[in-house]
Amino acid sequence: MTNETLSQINEQFETTVFAPMRRYLAAVTDHAEAIASLQIEASKAYTEVAFSNARAALDIRDVEGFKSYVGKQPEVAKQFGERVKNDAEKMTAANQAFVENAQKVTQDSVQQVQKAAEEGVEKVQKAAK
Repeated sequence: MTNETLSQINEQFETTVFAPMRRYLAAVTDHAEAIASLQIEASKAYTEVAFSNARAALDIRDVEGFKSYVGKQPEVAKQFGERVKNDAEKMTAANQAFVENAQKVTQDSVQQVQKAAEEGVEKVQKAAK
């Protein structure tokens, strides 16, 4: 094999295998980072709600304090539920963005492979003439 042939093979592998693989792995890494960030943010928020509620319970000193604490629980539950809903929406959006990105990388890769195959066929046809 000549250096030119090896260079062509390396270029084809780069464009059809390695570059798409790097783009896909970059998308996976970005997605994992986004999901981890969402989880850390959510965990912090849930922890703050739990400790705030626990501290409020510790401040109960009498029946009136207990009534006030119990009366606030529906609002705490509502806020917590809204936070969970918002976090689920963020997670869904991040997952959808990843799917779209992965599909684009795959489509681009398929197009590059098709183009390389067509170029290979043309070279073979020219060589055969």
